[in-house]
Amino acid sequence: MRWYNDKTVYEKEAIGPSIPGFLKKWSNNASETVSLQYEEFRSVMFKWHKNLTMAFRNCLDSRDYMHVRNTLAVLEKLVGLYPLVDFHGAALEEKVALIAGKSETRGDLQIRAQGYHAMLKKSSKSWVTPAKFSSQPKAQNPLLPSGSSTPSTTPQSLSPHPAIHGKPQSEPPASSLNPAAPVFKPHLEGSRC
Repeated sequence: MRWYNDKTVYEKEAIGPSIPGFLKKWSNNASETVSLQYEEFRSVMFKWHKNLTMAFRNCLDSRDYMHVRNTLAVLEKLVGLYPLVDFHGAALEEKVALIAGKSETRGDLQIRAQGYHAMLKKSSKSWVTPAKFSSQPKAQNPLLPSGSSTPSTTPQSLSPHPAIHGKPQSEPPASSLNPAAPVFKPHLEGSRC
């Protein structure tokens, strides 16, 4: 998280001739090596979070007592660090709510899930969109009308997580999109797709 929070810390601690961990291209000639740049690292970190979400969801779906118990134990330790992306949190919240519900017959798992569910709800206030978590610039945003410019996505213009940076988020750039619009729910009855 220190690397994710600060580009200078990342460049100091993760990039260098004696640090081969984040090399994209290895060569004996130092001038030919290519390191993973800061924005690429942020993009990779998003992929790690996505993979964690899939793994945790699979474990929470398991009927194996230890998979569920251990997953809840790990998730409890990660509160505040993971999940940070809104749809990752919502996916976990859905699974944890099922375990915390009345249909769970294993009382200790139900109580533990209820505790984690409360922690998850509390941390949900600081979740961000994928675009704010990994601000990798895109060539053209397909959601904007053609000819529109894409808002700036530099690390300074987007604060990916207020708790991470320790300062409030800046206002998002003006957009023709309506963030208060209701969530799209496709109606599948009678469709022939």
